[in-house]
Amino acid sequence: MKKIKLGMIPVVAVLLLVILATAFYPAYNPQPKNIPLAIFTQDEGIEQQGEVVNIGEEFVKKVKSNDGDEIEWHEIKNDEELKEGLENKDFIGALVIEKDFTKKAMSSAQSILINHKQAEMKQLIESGKLSEAEIAKMMKNQPDPSEMEEIKPEEANVEIVINQGADAQLSQIATQILNKITDTMNNQISNQSLSILSENDVNVSAAEVEQLTHRVKVEQKIMNEVKDHQANGNAHRVMFVPIWLTSMIISVLSYLIIRNNKDNLEGENRHKLAIALPTMIVITSIVAGFTYVYYMDWVMGFNFNNTLLTATYISIAILGFTSLIVGFLAWIEFATIPIFMLFLFFTMQAVMLPKQMLPTFYQNYVVPWNPFVKYATTLKEILYTGGSLGSGGTVWMFASFAIIGLGLLVISIYTKYKKA
Repeated sequence: MKKIKLGMIPVVAVLLLVILATAFYPAYNPQPKNIPLAIFTQDEGIEQQGEVVNIGEEFVKKVKSNDGDEIEWHEIKNDEELKEGLENKDFIGALVIEKDFTKKAMSSAQSILINHKQAEMKQLIESGKLSEAEIAKMMKNQPDPSEMEEIKPEEANVEIVINQGADAQLSQIATQILNKITDTMNNQISNQSLSILSENDVNVSAAEVEQLTHRVKVEQKIMNEVKDHQANGNAHRVMFVPIWLTSMIISVLSYLIIRNNKDNLEGENRHKLAIALPTMIVITSIVAGFTYVYYMDWVMGFNFNNTLLTATYISIAILGFTSLIVGFLAWIEFATIPIFMLFLFFTMQAVMLPKQMLPTFYQNYVVPWNPFVKYATTLKEILYTGGSLGSGGTVWMFASFAIIGLGLLVISIYTKYKKA
C-alpha cells in the first residue's frame, strides 16, 4: 500500500468498471428463452361435409411448428401429466383446450349455414318456378338441410393456467403469450367459419359476421397466487442481499475476535475460544434469522405463508454462509473478502433474473451449482409454492458449509494461531 503511485488510480478505476460491467452483463439485455409452457388438447373434433375437422389438434401442430427460442412447448397427453408438471414447476403456464372445442367453435357457422339453406330450399319450393328434380340437382353438392339438426351457437372454451408462484416475472410473460395465442385462435376460427360459408355460397350479413367473431371464451386460473404484501413475487431476490451482507459482517467480527486475541491463545483460553466462537456464530445466526423475518412480518407487514418455517430457513442460510466465510477468513485472512465479493458480483444476476432470461452460458454453467441460486430457489418455494426445508437439498448444502467452515475455524485456532 505504501508503494501506490498516482498513475495507478485511473488504472484501478477502469479495471474495476470493466470487471463490474462484465459481472452485470446478463442484466443489460435480458431476453426470455425457452419459457416452459404446456399445451393440452382434449378436442374430439367433428365430421363436416365428409371430413373430420379438429381445430384443437390443428392448433397444437401449428404452435409446435412455430416453436422459437422464446417458448419451449410441451404437449400434454392427460390431466395427470399436466397436474404433475404444474405442481413440480416444470411449466410456468398451460393452455388447455376442451373436448367439444371444434363443435362449439364451428357451431355459429353451422347454425348460419343451416338457416340459410333451409330458407333457400323453402323459397325454391314455394316459388313453384323449379321442379323437384331441378331443386335436387341444384342442392346436390350442398348440405341437406333436412338432415341437419338444429345447432345452437356456443362459445368454445379454453383454460389458461398460470403458475404465478413459480416465478412472478416469467408468469407475466407467459400470461401475455397465452392471451396472444387465444386471440390468434379467435381469428383463425372466424376466418375458417367465413371460408366455410363462402364455399357454400352463403352471403352473411354484418350482424352474422359479428356473430362469427370471438368464438373462444378464455378462463384464466392462477396457481400459487402471489398475494398482497409479498413483494410482487420477488421476495426471494429482495431477501438475498441483506442475508449475504449480514453473514459477511458476522464473519468479519468473528475473525477479528481471533485476531485480537491471538497472543492469548494458550491453554484454557484456546479451548474456550474454540468452543465459544462457533457456539456464538450458531446463536447469532438463529437470533438474526428470526429477528429479520419476524420484523418483516410484524413491523413491515410482509405476508409470509409460514413465518416460522421461513425464519428457520433464513437462520440456516445465515449460519451456512457465515461459517464458510469465517472459515476462509481464519486461514487466508482479509484476502477472503474480495474473493467472495467478486464471486457475488459475477453470480448475483443468476439470482436476480429468472433462469430463462439469463444468457445460455449462465443457464448451463452457473445456475446448476450456484449456492446463491439454490438459496433463492428454495426460499421462493417456501414463500410462494408451499415448499419445505427439504426442497432441492439446499439445507444440506448449508449444513455442509457450516461443518466445513466451523471445522476450518476450530482447526485454525489450534494450529495457525499457536505460538512457536
